[in-house]
Amino acid sequence: MEMLPCQHLTCQKKHIRKEIFLVILLFMLCACSPTFKTQCRHKAIFCASVMRESCPVRIVTGLNPQGIRHAQAQAQVDKKWEWLVMRGNEVYIGKQDYTFTDTYRFTFNEYILAVTTILPPKSQSNSGSMAYIGKKR
Repeated sequence: MEMLPCQHLTCQKKHIRKEIFLVILLFMLCACSPTFKTQCRHKAIFCASVMRESCPVRIVTGLNPQGIRHAQAQAQVDKKWEWLVMRGNEVYIGKQDYTFTDTYRFTFNEYILAVTTILPPKSQSNSGSMAYIGKKR
């Protein structure tokens, strides 16, 4: 049985509609998928863990002008503490992320202990203190 041109055109339109629907559905699924933003504590831990293989490191924490906690790693290079920054999956010596009060200084192990035991989960109050472990400036 031979397909008539108009039936063939109808079939093509249905096929194109299906493809368009699938593309839109895929786009919506990708656009609506949750994304996870790297937090300053994640960057600080990564930078410190990379650099501690070659020099002393610490993680400095404090509050920014809006009163939000911030953390950034430092490495001791030539007897001077330098700020560490992360670009992609590489660590560089750079500038302080932004102005925050340098309140506590943690060794790498102290900070890991503080983050895993003292820092409350996001669903709880975010006013927990890591001051018990870090060294006050």
